[in-house]
Amino acid sequence: MSILPKKNELGFFEIRLESIGGLGANLAGKMLAEAGVLGLGLNGSNFSSYGSEKKGSPVKSFIRFCDRDIEIRAHSPMEEPHVIGVFHEALYN
Repeated sequence: MSILPKKNELGFFEIRLESIGGLGANLAGKMLAEAGVLGLGLNGSNFSSYGSEKKGSPVKSFIRFCDRDIEIRAHSPMEEPHVIGVFHEALYN
């Protein structure tokens, strides 16, 4: 029995964090993925997308979780995540 609240057609629960550089979305994504893998026993994957590595540039962090028996082979940005976390009010559009 899965502990994931929802899954897409590939069996993933997906989270996208939207931020600007320096606010911690990259680190938050890493910590969240690690918590799911070590704390909940899920398979998890995390990666971030950002332009130049400087404070104030756009950052997106992507986290995927799935049941332990499913292998994560998808490493592309997600367009329809189950959860979106926005780290700065200027990013609401």
